[in-house]
Amino acid sequence: MIRTTLLAAALLLGACTLDDSVGEGTPPPGEFLVPVTLTEHEIDIPADAPAGELTFQLDNTGDSSHGFVIEGDGVDEQFPDEVRPGATETFTVELEPGTYTVWCPIGDHRERGMEAQFEVTEGTQTDAGAPDNGVGPSEEQDEIDDG
Repeated sequence: MIRTTLLAAALLLGACTLDDSVGEGTPPPGEFLVPVTLTEHEIDIPADAPAGELTFQLDNTGDSSHGFVIEGDGVDEQFPDEVRPGATETFTVELEPGTYTVWCPIGDHRERGMEAQFEVTEGTQTDAGAPDNGVGPSEEQDEIDDG
């Protein structure tokens, strides 16, 4: 009886502390992770991603704070906070196929080169690979030698 009560209490306590996140660096199911590195004064982002809910993982490897704006095809979204040096934040946006521009809205960062374009493609997120990595197979893979 005591063991059952303790188990029930532990389960109830655990359920109260769970949140919707799957884990650091992993978007919730149904979203596609797009790794983005922010540094002085550059944005490193993949060339393309599949249409749908995209979770941008913003890694600031620079020495100053940076921001993140995405615009194009009727979209104008901004990450609501600054990404501090050494921090990693996530930002989720639903995007249709098209060309988008991302940039840093802090000071003159955009003018100094913190701007990049990427393409959202018609392909589904399932076609692009596992939704937790955002990166497809390398185009520079070696051929298999059968003989």
